[in-house]
Amino acid sequence: MRKYMLSFTLMRSILSLLGWLLLWVLIGFLKPPYYPEGKFVILLMGLELFPEGVREICRAYFIAQRYIALYTLIAVTTGFSRLIMGGWLLLRGENLIEVVGANILLTWAGNGLGFITLLISLKRSQLEADIPIFSTMRKQFTMGLPFVAINILLVAYAQANVYLLSAFSTIEEVGFYGVADSIVTASSLFTQVYLSLLLPIFAQLYKINKQRFELIYHSSLRVLSGIAFPIALIIAFQADTLATIFGWKFQRVSTVISLLIWSLVISWLNTPNSCVMIAIGYEKVSARFLFLALIINLVSGLLLIPGKGAIGAALARIIAEAVFWIVHWRFVRKNVVQVPVHVIGQPLIALIAMGFTMFILSGRSIMSWVAVFVGILVYVGVFRFWAKVHNK
Repeated sequence: MRKYMLSFTLMRSILSLLGWLLLWVLIGFLKPPYYPEGKFVILLMGLELFPEGVREICRAYFIAQRYIALYTLIAVTTGFSRLIMGGWLLLRGENLIEVVGANILLTWAGNGLGFITLLISLKRSQLEADIPIFSTMRKQFTMGLPFVAINILLVAYAQANVYLLSAFSTIEEVGFYGVADSIVTASSLFTQVYLSLLLPIFAQLYKINKQRFELIYHSSLRVLSGIAFPIALIIAFQADTLATIFGWKFQRVSTVISLLIWSLVISWLNTPNSCVMIAIGYEKVSARFLFLALIINLVSGLLLIPGKGAIGAALARIIAEAVFWIVHWRFVRKNVVQVPVHVIGQPLIALIAMGFTMFILSGRSIMSWVAVFVGILVYVGVFRFWAKVHNK
């Protein structure tokens, strides 16, 4: 096992180096017009390819050995450390290169800690495998090509709007979108843990217990939508407060946050669908859907970003996420499992009641956080009432 992990790490490191060299070549043809140091910043960010490759190795091992809590602790700590450090440097007025550099150092440190933990675990274990290492790796690499394609498309999908903004708008608009995207990304850590936990469960239950599989799928939709809807509404309602954390220059970002956060809701709704498709062998279909979403995002961005800037980028992301969710939902509904309407309808009705309550209270000079608290109580009350009515 230790020899296998060493060979796998070496392969990931070589691929990361080749990917970074390819980025070096490509960036020579793409020169951001509004930011002279953009090439250096992008290449600096590309150095995250190495620790991220190591992180995937750690994640695979810890999940296989059921060390989910340990992996989650390291990953979440690293992610929030990057967010806090980036915000602190921005408040101090540091330039983008220093912010990116600090985030990369934290990424290397966090993922390095995970890899050291992995080495300690391997040293303590007695796992050995007398197998043809390189032939097995070759077979697994071939089987993993769809996942490689998905990862590449995810990176392109995540960065498409940023590049379109840099090409058709100002660097300020890129910053506005970047702040909003950071807040939305920080709110998506829960779904990453969800994928790590339920991916092997879905794969097993689909083969041996279809009824249990459907039950967990429906419960996942209910839980994720039940959490995502109120979180998005609260963040949209308090967008002005969140924007002030980054300084007065970013006041305009509140509108972008209020829009972009709803792409997170759609993404959470789609998480069980994409998880199921990957777990039961439809990863190639999921990769095609992701490619379609990337095209939709680019086309929408080309139409909206030149005139609306960061707001147009947020709208383009919402449109792309909606298409991504619809095609996944239709495929899963037709080929895998039926989805009752009330699973999403229940939290949606509760969300409408919550939003109406917050709107009424905010118009009566009541403190905004009091309105949020009362809105949450209304949401929980309507949610539970609807559940009792449906169960009768």
